[in-house]
Amino acid sequence: MSTPPKILIAGLESWSGVARLPHALQDAGFEVGVACFEDSYLAATRFRDRFFPWHPGCRRGGALLRRLKTIVDEWQPNFLVPADDPTVVFLSRAFERLEPADRLASLLKFSLGNPAALLEAESKHGTLERARRCGIRVPRSRAVAGEAEMLVFCPRKWLSLFAQTILWLGWRRRGRLPE
Repeated sequence: MSTPPKILIAGLESWSGVARLPHALQDAGFEVGVACFEDSYLAATRFRDRFFPWHPGCRRGGALLRRLKTIVDEWQPNFLVPADDPTVVFLSRAFERLEPADRLASLLKFSLGNPAALLEAESKHGTLERARRCGIRVPRSRAVAGEAEMLVFCPRKWLSLFAQTILWLGWRRRGRLPE
C-alpha cells in the first residue's frame, strides 16, 4: 500500500474557520501536518497527524523561515497550504529570499503557483493601480493618517452617512475620538 500524500498547513494568525480544514483533508486521504503557534485554533484540532509549533519568540522574519525550512526538510510534505492572509504574504516574501534549488522554494512554487503574484493579489493599492493603467475607472483613494487628513481628502459633506459612522466608530474604538 502506498503512503498517503503529506500536506502541511502553515498559519501565522489564529483564524477559527481554518481549524476545520485538517478534518476534510484527512477524510480526503492526506496525512496532515500543522505548523502554527500553540495558542491558535489550528493547533487545537485533533485532526492532524503531525504538529510543528512555531516558537513563541519568532513571529516573523528569518527565525520563522528557518523553522519552516527545517519542518519541510525533515517531514518532506507534498503540498503546503497557507492558513491565512498574513501567511500568504510571508510565504511570498520567503520565496523571494530562497535559492531556486531549495526544497522549500520548490514546495512553494508547486503549492502556490507563482508566489510573487500572490503579493499583487494581496495589495488593494496594487490592484487598483493595475486597473487604472488598464483604463478601468476606480475610485480616487489614498492612505490618511487621521481624521483631519481624511476631511481634507474627502470633505464630510461628500461622505455618506454610513461611511461617516464607520470611520467615526473606528477612530473612537482606537481611542482617538472623545465619547
